[in-house]
Amino acid sequence: MKRRLLPITTTAVLLLTILAPQLEAQNHYFDQWYFGNHGGLDFRSGIPVTVNGALVTSEGCASICDPTSGELLFYTNGVFVWNREGNIMPNGSQLYGNVTSTQSAVIVPHPGNPNLFYVVTADAGPYAKATDAWGISYSIVDMRKEGGLGDVTVKNDSLLAKASEKLVAVRHCNGKDFWVIAHELGSSRFFTWEITESGLNETAVISDIGIPHSDQIAVESIGVLKVSPNGRYLVSVVQGRGEIFRFNNLTGEICQKLDDISAKYGASFSPNSNLLYVGDGTAIYRYTILENSPDAISDTKQQVVQPSGQLKHTVLAMQLAPNGKMYVAEDSRNLGRIDDPDNPTSIYQGDAVRFNQNNQSGLIGLPNCIDGYFSSLPVPTCEGVLNAEIRMSDSVICPGETIDFTDASSGNPFEFMWRIEGGNPSFTRARNPRGVLFDEPGLYRVYLTVGRNCDLGIDSATVRVVAPPDVDAGGDRIVCLGDTVHLQGKGADRFEWSSSPSSPSSLSCTTCPNPVASPTGNTTYYLRGRDNSTGCEGTDSVVVRITAAPDVRVTADTAICRGESIQLVASGANNYEWEDVPSLSCKGCANPIATPVQTTTYRVRGKISGNCEGVDSVTVEVRDIPFAEAGDDQTLCFGGSFLLGSDLSPSSPDLLYEWSPREGLDDPNAIRPKATPPQTTRYYVRVTNKVTGCFAVDSVLVSLGNVLTANAGNDTTLCAGSTVVLGSTESTPNRSYQWSPTTGLDDATQRNPLASPTETTTYILRVFDNATECEAFDSVTVVVLSTPLADAGEDRTLCIGGSTLLGGADPGSTNLVYRWSPADGLDNPASPHPVATPAETTIYFLEVSDPMHECRSFDTVVVNLRPTLPVIARIRRDYHAVIGNPLEISVESDLLPSPSGVSEIDFELEYDEWSIQVDAESVETLLRGTLLEGWSVTTRTTAVGRVQFHLAAPPGVELEGSGTLLRFIGRMYLGREPGTELKFKLSTQSTCLNFVPEPGYARPDTICGMSLRLIEAGAARYAPPRAIPNPSGSQVKIELGLGLEGPARLEVFDVSGNRVGVLIDQTLPAGEYGVDWDASGVGAGAYWLRLSSGETVLTGQVIVE
Repeated sequence: MKRRLLPITTTAVLLLTILAPQLEAQNHYFDQWYFGNHGGLDFRSGIPVTVNGALVTSEGCASICDPTSGELLFYTNGVFVWNREGNIMPNGSQLYGNVTSTQSAVIVPHPGNPNLFYVVTADAGPYAKATDAWGISYSIVDMRKEGGLGDVTVKNDSLLAKASEKLVAVRHCNGKDFWVIAHELGSSRFFTWEITESGLNETAVISDIGIPHSDQIAVESIGVLKVSPNGRYLVSVVQGRGEIFRFNNLTGEICQKLDDISAKYGASFSPNSNLLYVGDGTAIYRYTILENSPDAISDTKQQVVQPSGQLKHTVLAMQLAPNGKMYVAEDSRNLGRIDDPDNPTSIYQGDAVRFNQNNQSGLIGLPNCIDGYFSSLPVPTCEGVLNAEIRMSDSVICPGETIDFTDASSGNPFEFMWRIEGGNPSFTRARNPRGVLFDEPGLYRVYLTVGRNCDLGIDSATVRVVAPPDVDAGGDRIVCLGDTVHLQGKGADRFEWSSSPSSPSSLSCTTCPNPVASPTGNTTYYLRGRDNSTGCEGTDSVVVRITAAPDVRVTADTAICRGESIQLVASGANNYEWEDVPSLSCKGCANPIATPVQTTTYRVRGKISGNCEGVDSVTVEVRDIPFAEAGDDQTLCFGGSFLLGSDLSPSSPDLLYEWSPREGLDDPNAIRPKATPPQTTRYYVRVTNKVTGCFAVDSVLVSLGNVLTANAGNDTTLCAGSTVVLGSTESTPNRSYQWSPTTGLDDATQRNPLASPTETTTYILRVFDNATECEAFDSVTVVVLSTPLADAGEDRTLCIGGSTLLGGADPGSTNLVYRWSPADGLDNPASPHPVATPAETTIYFLEVSDPMHECRSFDTVVVNLRPTLPVIARIRRDYHAVIGNPLEISVESDLLPSPSGVSEIDFELEYDEWSIQVDAESVETLLRGTLLEGWSVTTRTTAVGRVQFHLAAPPGVELEGSGTLLRFIGRMYLGREPGTELKFKLSTQSTCLNFVPEPGYARPDTICGMSLRLIEAGAARYAPPRAIPNPSGSQVKIELGLGLEGPARLEVFDVSGNRVGVLIDQTLPAGEYGVDWDASGVGAGAYWLRLSSGETVLTGQVIVE
């Protein structure tokens, strides 16, 4: 039996004698349908709503939802799997269904894992092409993958190679598991697969019943499989008929054919399973399922009434829905519906569901649902009239023992089916199986199914096969002849030893776990162990072999010179093991290579078999080699001599020095001969220890000839201020270098000095060999080109929007190329003096190059950009003056930024013309000593209460500093208000600053508690003082006129001629004036007013009441 096992959260043993749970009262697996050409229905609200999906299919399809919420999980046409967002799942394409299959797919929830779903697919049956003939297959969708959108984790596992294009799923009677039913193509066999919490059992229940489903292409091969919601009946539409069977939803068997009816394609049972609806052409027929007379079902045929008469389209797929209604595909754009399919008089409504979108239509098929979820009555459970009972001769045994099984069932069953896990046989239909053998330890389930017709009874039991003790006699041994061996038994409570050949006397005991064995030849010892708690026994054996010790021999002692190797040779055994010495090439070989660094004794153990071994050794003496040093390679001038060898070479009568070739040597046997070679020669020295024969060899190359060369490098050209490396990169030790002249060199004694001459210079190089005293000369000329001058000018600061002319002194040449960067804000980046108007603080780089010599120089200038700064300008608010007297008023400024960029100012002043008169011409005359001294003044506007001036700086001058900007003269008068605000504005063309004005204030001084106010300036005549009104109260208002500017005095006298007050005593300009006199201190009566101005005297009278 093969199962597709998947992870589940709970593992349970199914006890089929317990009543299975009834169908859930509410389930939402099929609340949303997707079918046809982008068609879809959403039943969650109770009223189906059309929705748009990604699915396109001619016939078969399936969809599945969350069982609690009804939220869509995924849907399929048997070829593609779409997730709830309408996207094809990973690995969700090319499933082995077919869009032209009647029922191309069915989706079954995994009973043990709510995140897993089986997608079982069917190909197109006889219509399938050779490349698309897959039969029945299944895939698995894991909704935990892809962030809850699902992934096809198992794909296209085959269940049935050849099948008709029909497929249905039905709930198991236990209320948890499912059955999937299909039909083999070309036979009369139904295949039923069980899906439990352990997964899908790929071993099908096969029911050979009904007519064969032809494998020839014919219209009669199409049609559906449908199971009633109560799980008891199956209808198969094939070859123009519908076959009705009894289905056992406990065992998965189709066990009895009830009747044949007329049908062409679609069929569906009512929710209460009492009625069967089928399509036959353009008509729908209803049949009643007769429990007591099943063969008379065909006699109950009744056509379903349609209010509008005959159907216009062919009736195709029919499917129960979550709302209890039955929907019908009419091979048209829309769907029909039977509103109350449990009602035997229900009618059919065509075009009940209309798809309004142009890309939607119902076509032929509807989703393949599990109709058990739509039952309107409780679904029958597994309770039957039979009571199965198992009896066993034993329930706990040892491996290799047998059990007799007896059927003790009640209810007179006559069919028996035993499924015995771990037993031999594992399956039998005998009523009372005897002698069932169990070989392997474990816990096994035994199932008995008894039947009577389609009634079944099931029982199960458990057999425990106890594992025997794990008896261990130990590993095989090899001992030397005459030795004993200590055997070791373990893994049991009781032990029994025996031997072959039988020799009890060779064991110290036969019932102890660890006897001592004394074999005289090769012997096998057998151990039997028993577990006291279970009574089970286990066995093991150990072989003891006898062997003799080998005669191991090795090479005789020898001597070698240090650094040499020697091969050691061992014999007399099959296996060797040398002591672990690093100087051996191997430990386990017979003839290792020894390379000792000191005198060493090597020991070897040899074995032929077993543990018997022979031992031998060899000593290798290591003799020192003499020291040989020919000296370092040298180069001599012609005729030069050189002393070979080294001062470190030892002198001993036991050492023999031999130099070769002998030509050019004063003594070939000297420790350090003098060499005067006629040509380049390599000399070899061999130093031999005359006692040990060990020797060493070294050599030295003496090169002869004028090989010393000087390389000052190639003549070169460079720009002034640049640097060049002289000489070559060749490096030879023991050489001295001298350059001349030393001008412009960083180090005249180096092989490669850096030269930075300021003018064209020829440098001479002398190379001297310190060993041979040879010397050589060379020279190099460095031509210095003039470098153009790059002067970007001084760093500067601009205000936002300001411009400046870059560049400093000109180099005096017109053939130079200028390049300024960055070019942003420049009017001409190739000009010697571009105008820069940067948008931000910028470092401008200037490169000036001479195109003839490619010499170039660089410079930079920083143009800082400063934001507009507020600068406060103010007029004091404490100005006051005697009426008519001139008053000098100043405009003060806080410290200005430098540069300010201010060369022009517009000044505007507003004031109360009744309180003050401003002398416009005084602005220019009072500039001396102010920040604007030397500036020109132009009066722009002179109006009542307002003056405007434009001030311009001399060329090249900008406003700077802090203090008084300007001054002006004003005369105070007694006006309508006690004083006047001096409001002003200062406007400039500069973006560097913004003047923020603080207005001032001026008022006239009071005299004796009275006030003088100017009524009209510049009056042309004198007017005597008069009171208005007259008589007046204690507060008297007096008006008068002055024809000329000059001293004025207004006095008040009583009728006796006593002066009681002076109202005016000051110099006033010509004009009309008003005076307020407080007469509360003089009392009521008549008073004289006298006005004196120069030679003019005028009088008036006032009555004070």
